[in-house]
Amino acid sequence: MLFLILIIPETPRWLAAHGKEDESFAVLQRLKGYALDDESIRKLHAEIVQAVRVENLLGTSSWKDMLKRKDDGIQSRRRLLIACGIQTFQQLGGINAIVYYSGTLFQSSIGFDQHMSALMAGFLQTWFFVASFIPWFLIDRIGRRPLLLSMISVMAAVMAVQASLIYQIQHKTSSAHSSGIAAAAMLFLYQGAFTIGFQATVWVYPSEILPLRLRQRGSSISTAANWIWSYVVVQITPPAIANIGWRTYIIFAVLNATWVPIIYMFFPETKGFELEEIDSLFIRESDSENINERSGAVISFDKVEGNAELVENPRSR
Repeated sequence: MLFLILIIPETPRWLAAHGKEDESFAVLQRLKGYALDDESIRKLHAEIVQAVRVENLLGTSSWKDMLKRKDDGIQSRRRLLIACGIQTFQQLGGINAIVYYSGTLFQSSIGFDQHMSALMAGFLQTWFFVASFIPWFLIDRIGRRPLLLSMISVMAAVMAVQASLIYQIQHKTSSAHSSGIAAAAMLFLYQGAFTIGFQATVWVYPSEILPLRLRQRGSSISTAANWIWSYVVVQITPPAIANIGWRTYIIFAVLNATWVPIIYMFFPETKGFELEEIDSLFIRESDSENINERSGAVISFDKVEGNAELVENPRSR
């Protein structure tokens, strides 16, 4: 990683934000030259520079700004909450209860012996690694929201089924043996659904959704939310399994089911958008005139699609 840092250039957006527009254009040519002609690259570069100008005129952000500012025209605080929310959701969905304690779950919940539990935990984490390649082919073809909504729904359903299966095992019913086999399969299904829905998306989505001027601080806060809630889940899982047993899985099922309508209503799709276009998802039409006057840009709204386009203001020439 240290070697890669030495050879990877700064991003076009960072360079533009720091007044290095020529370097920004050169990097953009290297990144997009295989797919776009020179005119399209120049247009994209102009949009990057203009978006940087708009966000700079809205003010340089501070840690206090991110938490206190109610409305800055591009809904920065809402976007920070979305970034933190997606990271929080993935942890409270129960993934690290499975990753950290898979051996314990196979032994204590499902009833496998120590040797078989260790083997199954190894197979589960190997599947986790293999399945992590699946989103590479889906995230930009299908989109973030469809993956999140479908796979979190699967995770909720799996946890609900898992609760009923663990109930059979812990109460030693006549179907306890077959329930143990099914419960083991459910862990593989859950982890596969998580990997396809959450694994890649939670690291892509916050950096896409945050405004350029908040991206560094906002990404650090959202990542902190991830690890704070990871710590909480890791701490509560062993006593939960020991004290409430199969009901632990009901908690995770309910939490995952709760995320689905929240994501559906409040988390916009970012597939196919350049980073500069993300602001258009959050700029209200009533705010656009004020931003136009301040930035020398015109934000024109598509009344049919509800989208916005950033173009040069003739009055700024």
